[in-house]
Amino acid sequence: MADPCPLYRQLREEGPVRRTVIAAGLEAWLVTRYEDGLSAKKAGERGTTIAHSPRV
Repeated sequence: MADPCPLYRQLREEGPVRRTVIAAGLEAWLVTRYEDGLSAKKAGERGTTIAHSPRV
């Protein structure tokens, strides 16, 4: 892909936090916005989850 920016922009707008499958079939969360990444990090430090977010 020559210019990935349009794809990243679309991900941030339409689904900034989403489940994905990575190598070896492992599931992971793809977080594309800085603020959402901070929320996820803080939730992990508190031992809580961000799964209640309406964007998930």
